[in-house]
Amino acid sequence: MEKRDLPDDVPRIHTDEVASQVAAFYEKARNVVDYKEEHLIRRKFIDRVLHRRLLLKQDGVGIGEVLVKEIIRAGYLPNDTIPEAIIEDIQNIVDKHVTTAGFIPSQDKKKYKKRLDWLFSITASSIEEKLFPSYREDMLVGIMFRTIKERLVVRGGTIPEEEMNIQLFIAIHSTLLKADEDQLEYQTLKFLYPDWETITLEECPRVGAYIPAMRRQIRRALNHPLKKSFLKLCMRYAIVFHVLGDMVDRSKDYTSFEKVISDPMEFEREVREVYDTRFVAAKKKLKRIGFLSVLSFFLSKILIVLLIEIPIETRLTGTFSVMNTSLNVIIPPLLMFLIMLRMKMPRPVNFNLVSEQIHIAVFPPHDGHKYVLSIPKKKKILTEIISNLFYVVTVLAVFYLFSVVLTPLKFNVANIIVFLFFVSLVAAAGVRIHNRANEMNLEKRKTNIITFMFDLVSIPFVTVGKWVIDGLARFNPIVIFINLMIELPFQMFVEFVENFHGFVRQKKEDIT
Repeated sequence: MEKRDLPDDVPRIHTDEVASQVAAFYEKARNVVDYKEEHLIRRKFIDRVLHRRLLLKQDGVGIGEVLVKEIIRAGYLPNDTIPEAIIEDIQNIVDKHVTTAGFIPSQDKKKYKKRLDWLFSITASSIEEKLFPSYREDMLVGIMFRTIKERLVVRGGTIPEEEMNIQLFIAIHSTLLKADEDQLEYQTLKFLYPDWETITLEECPRVGAYIPAMRRQIRRALNHPLKKSFLKLCMRYAIVFHVLGDMVDRSKDYTSFEKVISDPMEFEREVREVYDTRFVAAKKKLKRIGFLSVLSFFLSKILIVLLIEIPIETRLTGTFSVMNTSLNVIIPPLLMFLIMLRMKMPRPVNFNLVSEQIHIAVFPPHDGHKYVLSIPKKKKILTEIISNLFYVVTVLAVFYLFSVVLTPLKFNVANIIVFLFFVSLVAAAGVRIHNRANEMNLEKRKTNIITFMFDLVSIPFVTVGKWVIDGLARFNPIVIFINLMIELPFQMFVEFVENFHGFVRQKKEDIT
């Protein structure tokens, strides 16, 4: 939706420049505290705005305009380039949400709340897609889906074609596009119900009554027992299709891309340039993610110390220690910094492996290359019980040993719990960043006794950290406080600034 794509006489949405600067600054500062990866930030912002607007006006009337303007003010859409006609489209999505929500079965209050939240998430994703069409992403998903499906070999069992299609589709969105749970549910909904975006207001009552069945079907697909197997397969080859997509982008049109394909030397040169560009960009992105993660951990730790730890230790337990508090504040972000220093990108030999797979994807393979999906064998019940029991013992032993080490340093129970809590968060975030650095790597990871011991000690922290991060994604008290006590008044203030600035400007223009 760029300005050059629209005729000059098409009216565009304008927001006040001063108000936009204030709102954009707030959004950047807020993203440091509530850090999300770039491809999730915009979706979460739309979710917040929609929640707030519907809270203030439950019938949804007029929300389309204020929602789009707020997105522009925050800097997610350029000012004076978006056609005013888009407001009607967004309002139509909001109207369908409000109408459909009124017909969701509500006999069970708890289930009704979950269904309503689910529909809300779908609506936010639908608004994002309308404002930010994903043409390139859809093309990449289509290429990867067709390529893998045509050459997919299943070993260790059989899978019905319908289940295979949906699991492959979900795995590609998870690995190639890094979709979160909300985005996966939305994409799965569209895959299973292609007419979702074209339903009319008259059809909303029927759709609302069918929401529980739709949600159950989507949850079954997302919790399929073979989901991990498909994820593992698609994760390995995601870099191949990222590079391929970048090559299509550089060619600008399919005819130019065909010319590149027809010349082997030109094709190899293009692959090299695109791979190197993506390599450099990925390295910079990882450094940025690491920096923001360290900063986010540091700020969050300071807030918890000021709001929780110090008041408890000074007023209740009388065990406040400047040294222990300082260590609790410094060590988690320092550990994250050390993890980032040890981050390794793929070795040069990795390019040859990626180039080979790109040739296989683009040209008919002479060796009959196949994408192999291995269905894991079911473990015996006794083996499963012993493994889980040993894992629980390992987790308890690791945390106990760390507690023993911290006790002589005069860490009390609260200090130890908070310390282990933040180290777990750091460990989980570090593993995620490590996995992100490894996404370009087609070399198989080699393990030894040292890596095994390291994993044995770190996995308890990673497990707890992942559980906490997933929980905070749904319920973060700091973020909830910001949303209720800061964001709502702030957005009202921004709208006041916009209106008052327009008033002052009008008075200035009236002077002749």
